[in-house]
Amino acid sequence: MAGTFASSTGASKCTECPAGSSSGPGAKKCTSCKAGTFASSTGASKCTECPAGSSSEPGAEKCTSCKAGTFASSTGASKCTECPAGSSSGSGAKKCTSCKSGTFASSTGASKCTECPAGSSSGPGAKKCTSCKAGTFASSTGASKCTECPAGSSSGSGAKKCTSCKSGTFASSTGASKCTECPAGSSSGPGAKKCTSCKSGTFASSTGASKCTECPAGSSSGPGAKKCTSCKAGTFASSTGASKCTECPAGSSSGSGAKKCTSCKAGTFASSTGASKCTECPAGSSSGSGAKKCTSCKSGTFASSTGASKCTECPAGSSSGPGAKKCTSCKAGTFASSTGASKCTECPAGSSSGSGAKKCTSCMAGTFASSTGASKCTECPAGSSSGPGAKKCTSCMAGTFASSTGASKCTECPAGSSSGEGAKKCTSCKSGTFASSTGASKCTECPAGSSSGPGAKKCTSCKSGTFASSTGASKCTECPAGSSSGPGAKKCTSCKAGTFASSTGASKCTACPAGSSSGPGAKKCTSCKAGTFASTGASKCTACPAGSSSEPGAEKCTRDVCPDSEVALKGSKCLKRVADVTCENPLRRFGETAVKMCRQTIDNDLKTSGDSGNLEFQVKHRLYNPRTFLQYAFRVPVNVRRVVIWNKVGSPIDKLYDIKLTFHPNAFECAIDSKRGKKATKNNYLLIDFCVANGVKKAELSFWKKRQFISISEIAFYTN
Repeated sequence: MAGTFASSTGASKCTECPAGSSSGPGAKKCTSCKAGTFASSTGASKCTECPAGSSSEPGAEKCTSCKAGTFASSTGASKCTECPAGSSSGSGAKKCTSCKSGTFASSTGASKCTECPAGSSSGPGAKKCTSCKAGTFASSTGASKCTECPAGSSSGSGAKKCTSCKSGTFASSTGASKCTECPAGSSSGPGAKKCTSCKSGTFASSTGASKCTECPAGSSSGPGAKKCTSCKAGTFASSTGASKCTECPAGSSSGSGAKKCTSCKAGTFASSTGASKCTECPAGSSSGSGAKKCTSCKSGTFASSTGASKCTECPAGSSSGPGAKKCTSCKAGTFASSTGASKCTECPAGSSSGSGAKKCTSCMAGTFASSTGASKCTECPAGSSSGPGAKKCTSCMAGTFASSTGASKCTECPAGSSSGEGAKKCTSCKSGTFASSTGASKCTECPAGSSSGPGAKKCTSCKSGTFASSTGASKCTECPAGSSSGPGAKKCTSCKAGTFASSTGASKCTACPAGSSSGPGAKKCTSCKAGTFASTGASKCTACPAGSSSEPGAEKCTRDVCPDSEVALKGSKCLKRVADVTCENPLRRFGETAVKMCRQTIDNDLKTSGDSGNLEFQVKHRLYNPRTFLQYAFRVPVNVRRVVIWNKVGSPIDKLYDIKLTFHPNAFECAIDSKRGKKATKNNYLLIDFCVANGVKKAELSFWKKRQFISISEIAFYTN
């Protein structure tokens, strides 16, 4: 039967359909209830539609009531519909209710409408609230419309309440969106419907003043003032809020904007009221503070410039009369010792002053003033002096002097000089006298053995080599050659034998050098002749022993090493002296004289080379031109390796310089100038090794210096 089913064949009975399904008669299975229907119990033959305000899903056993914010307006609803924005519903609703004025529902599915917040409003069915426009307000929630702000207040958009106008602003009508600032020169309190004009003595310099400000001291104003006017010079306002400024009294002044008048400072005055500045007192007068007039300076005081607060006393050294602009400096010779003098006093004798003196200056030492009122002290003349404050000068005593004017004291003559009374200068001691200390009235003669020059402080003992035999010597005399003396000598001592003094002024006699000797009182030593010798300090020369020889001036004898003489030794070998040398006449105009001279220089004695016993001669070369010749000839040609020329004994060796040898037939020339001569000099002869020639037949000796004396003792030529 309906409401049951049998799903297979051979069933003994049919089974009831479960809740949420139904079946017709002869059903093999049950059909689930479709959405919007339900079967609440088993065995239902059909499903029932859900009533309005509810809904169901397929196979429902019961219907579900629509939740708040949804609705189902008819039966058989499969689901509930959300309420549209601007409406709401409770649970199981068949329809939605529109929101009343002052509420709103901004979205679908509202379970209830929300009240509009304060500051906004709405009409019926509103989806949102409208914010109150500026100048209106809504003080509570759920307002259906906004209210206008009263006069004296304002609001912006969305206002919950109106704001009272702040001080300095106003709103004259209702519904003001903002309050207006009070114009300059007026003010207002809070919540004002209008502004009040500033009263006299106050001001408002800008718009929006909450109150008018009192004018500061030194200014004033009328009613409705935007600013205060500064008090003009000569007036003042001592307190704030002045409606006008007051004139300054006499003896005071003010600048513009003064709060008070300033009392005229000392040195100025104001004779009437309303002075913008005080006037300076003229020079020669003064005033105290707050003066209406100036007072003239009394005698002894002055005011040099305008504006003096008091008259100044004239400084010491000056004076003045009444009403003075300046003090007069005391003239030279007068003084004023203290300030405020009416006249200057003359200086007493012995003192002086310059212009403007505070006191007289006592004449300094070396000057004097004989009368009062001296402008300066006079210098003492040369030869006199004075102490400080002198009325006259004193003449210098003997032994002192004053060389210039103005001496404070006479100076003692320095050592080496003397003076008489009243001297302007000291006289230098003459030569041979002295003054050992200062202040001498005369000079003393030097004792024997000493001397002095002019102006001597002491006598100088004669130095060694000099003497003074009597007193008062101006200088010591040199000992003559051949004598000597020690310091302070009154006479000289003759040199003993073996010593000499070659020049004047010898402090001691010198021992003769080795190779020479002397007798007593010798001026020079005599060179030992060849074949003799002497050591230093010899009184005579000693002969060489046999088997030895010596050159002139020898300090010892030398054993002979070469057959001829020591001059024949060259290196370790002996040279041979060329024998058989003859002389020829070189020039006709010299004739036999030249031949004779030539022969005197050769003796061909190999054992007496340079012997001082040979003949000596002088070749006097005068203005001959060409040169003077001595010409030597050799018997056979020889190879010349050395030439020796002995000097005349006692003649300077340099007399042999500046000669020339010429060897023929090759005309080889060899000059012996001073440079070469010095190198060739050996004792009293020339050893010439640089005049070397071969095959010589003739040799010429020439002299080329004019007016020269050539001293030759002997000449020798040497070969290998």
